[in-house]
Amino acid sequence: MTATASRTGGEWVVEALRAEGVRHVFGIPGVHNLPIYDALLRQQDVVHVLARHESGAAFMADGYARVSGHLGVCVGTTGPGTTNLVSGVATSYMDGVPVLVLTGNVPASATGKSTFQDSTQEGISSVDLLKPVTRYSAAITSRLRAADMLRHALRAARPAARAAFRARPARSPRCRARTRGSSGRWRTCRSAPRS
Repeated sequence: MTATASRTGGEWVVEALRAEGVRHVFGIPGVHNLPIYDALLRQQDVVHVLARHESGAAFMADGYARVSGHLGVCVGTTGPGTTNLVSGVATSYMDGVPVLVLTGNVPASATGKSTFQDSTQEGISSVDLLKPVTRYSAAITSRLRAADMLRHALRAARPAARAAFRARPARSPRCRARTRGSSGRWRTCRSAPRS
């Protein structure tokens, strides 16, 4: 990467991902996230996997995190790109799967002026849209704050170890059940058949 003082926001993002051990990013390039993609092209440690739809990128990151045990990362554009990410991101959030979501945004000078894919004038922002389905949602407004904000987002994306939840199918009354016998050993018994 380039010298610290002249790094772009995209380079800060990719460097933070690389430092975190991220090896795969799933997403779709668009006009508002091109700095991230430019930085991805200039290095070889983090591989981009092109999705056909932002929703697919979010579900790919979720599946990758579930199977590999590593952080899943998805990238989308602002506006409709972000809304398309929400279903997959919500799935990850509800199941406690570590997924980091990166979206582009319109330039700060254009925010609130009804530019292409800017909905802040209508009271809708990507940050607010993602808050209910993420542990942390914020906009990086300065490349100088990018590294700190990304570290915070990465810590939030990787929750502390929690109890594992595994859904098990309910047993029907006719299936076998295991109980402890008087000796304290497990034994298999059958439920009484229904009449």
